[in-house]
Amino acid sequence: MSSNPSGFEKHARTVTGLTVVSRMGGLLRDATMSRVFGISPLMDAFAFGFQVPNLFRRLFGEGVLSAAFLPEYTRLSDDDPATAALMARLLVGRSIMLLSGIVLLIEMLLLFGVLDGLREAQGLRLLAIMLPYAPMVCLVALMGAMLQAHGRFGPTAAAPIIMNLFFVASTLLLLPLVSSGRLTSEAQISWVAASLLLAGMIQVFWSWRALRALPSPPGVADRAVARATSFRGHPCRTADGARTWCSSVEHPAGWTHRELAHARRSDGAVYRCRVPAERGFDGGSELRGATL
Repeated sequence: MSSNPSGFEKHARTVTGLTVVSRMGGLLRDATMSRVFGISPLMDAFAFGFQVPNLFRRLFGEGVLSAAFLPEYTRLSDDDPATAALMARLLVGRSIMLLSGIVLLIEMLLLFGVLDGLREAQGLRLLAIMLPYAPMVCLVALMGAMLQAHGRFGPTAAAPIIMNLFFVASTLLLLPLVSSGRLTSEAQISWVAASLLLAGMIQVFWSWRALRALPSPPGVADRAVARATSFRGHPCRTADGARTWCSSVEHPAGWTHRELAHARRSDGAVYRCRVPAERGFDGGSELRGATL
């Protein structure tokens, strides 16, 4: 990320301009759909179906995952760009697998009627259509965090514009079919909901292309550090220069006692560390002089 004033002003103008366009697009989307569907049970059902993937975005994409990922990715990028890139790929893969599993579970519950009493049938049907957008929007948010760490703010700020354009376009393009009686309003709003998935795929592809345009990180990735970092913790080195991994969390599942030691940061904080077994540290060792 650029730290000079001109770079900051450029990024601020980019984000501000695209955010304004995005908000105007959201206003146009709401106005168009309100004009076509009005205040009706259809719009209530659509709002419910759209709220769930939006909740995923707020909780995971722009919440827990990005907040925990961005500082670690930025710190590791300064020290070891290749390992940071590998860590990001591992975290994205694991996150998408987890979110996709949650989505698949909810889809199965909807399919077998377990959630039938939660809302009316139309709302649950639209939820089933739009729910696969949840992993895509979280993936876009994670890739956006990576782009921001490299000073690229445009793709992330512009992503909602794509979604708004697809909603408006699908609503208006199907309107003549509804007016002629060849398509019902229920079918029309289902197609509008389906357009969200196409918008999500384009958002993912656009963010991926922006990441691909970045220079390839130099060096060779340290897979052990990348795998540990993709969960949680702090990269550190022992006093003799050996790389290890320090974490402030409790004993991680699957780690043996002999793989854990303590490292003391320069500010005096003590962290539990995973140490290669061949280094001979035990759980009571202290790696004095370790730096983060």
